[in-house]
Amino acid sequence: MNELNKTVDGHDVLIHEETKRERRYLTMNVEARDGEEGDGKTVEGYAAVFDTDADLGSFTERIERGAFDAALADPQLDVAALFNHDQNQILARNRGGEGNLELWTDEKGLKYRFKLGDQSYAQDLGINLREGLVNQSSFAFSIKEDDWTQRDGRDLRTIKAVNLHDISPVVFAAYQQATSSIRSQQEQPTQPAATSIRDRAEAQLAIYKMTK
Repeated sequence: MNELNKTVDGHDVLIHEETKRERRYLTMNVEARDGEEGDGKTVEGYAAVFDTDADLGSFTERIERGAFDAALADPQLDVAALFNHDQNQILARNRGGEGNLELWTDEKGLKYRFKLGDQSYAQDLGINLREGLVNQSSFAFSIKEDDWTQRDGRDLRTIKAVNLHDISPVVFAAYQQATSSIRSQQEQPTQPAATSIRDRAEAQLAIYKMTK
């Protein structure tokens, strides 16, 4: 098991590589629409957008174009579509580019599409999507490569490559700040820049805490 040590307030914090799973949320473009068969069971949306600043409190984050390329090309890819990140409510799956979950990138971001099954929770999701009661998307990932720099006196994290774990239509974003920051940066409270080594470590640690 790979392990990573972080020092915060003089204390060593041990983090297992396997637990470094993060989630990000969007409130845009999740819909149930007519598919090729005209059955109204096709769900489509963006799980992530490129080159858009997200205010995560102590730092700003953006996803670089190409961040998903290696993951999507990996023959070992195994990504599920889940409702509310609940593994008991699986909606579709993509294994090595095959399956009933389509994943691809365009000029805007990471997009997904799948057809709702006959499960009761899938049918309920379709109703809620059509009525606008579910309108957010999320994706779970772990970092393969990122870059930390400073911009305007604030830490900027650029995500360059990820391991993709799941995508999910969700009812509420667990981290509303990340969601609303993509929608409107003006809605976010001003946070002090993380400029010291201690603040950088705390910013890193905050990322790992965003997995619960």
